[in-house]
Amino acid sequence: MIIRCVLPTFALALLLAGPTFAKTKIEFADHAAFQTQKAKIEAEMIKGGEYGEISTEGRAAVLSHLEAIGHALGGNSGAGSAAERQVEIYNHQSAVNQILTQAAEDSRVVCTRQRKTGSKFATNRCITVAEQRREREGARDWARTVNRTMRPEGSP
Repeated sequence: MIIRCVLPTFALALLLAGPTFAKTKIEFADHAAFQTQKAKIEAEMIKGGEYGEISTEGRAAVLSHLEAIGHALGGNSGAGSAAERQVEIYNHQSAVNQILTQAAEDSRVVCTRQRKTGSKFATNRCITVAEQRREREGARDWARTVNRTMRPEGSP
């Protein structure tokens, strides 16, 4: 009984939605709007910005992809047809989004309450996710170094 009611409703919804999806077309953004967005991204990549924890390699890759998008939007791309330029822009945009998403996650501030050894008072400590990771890796490296230097002679 339920299938008899749901199936025709679903088919009607698909028929009505079909023309809407067919009209959807990805348009090229104008060059001025892209330049505005590019300037915002570059401003947020500075220390303390939304993408402040981006690596040097990530920053270089983002700037390279943004330049390629700018060339494609300006018609200076090696791609010939509009469809090829659209694919090229999409690929560069996907790479930029992936890098900036990771940078934004690393730039997120996390606060924890910590007590110093020998004290009953807790304090708030707010650092970025990337700083937490650097501290954790630094502590791990320090522990490995101490373990190597503290081993007695002849032990593996």
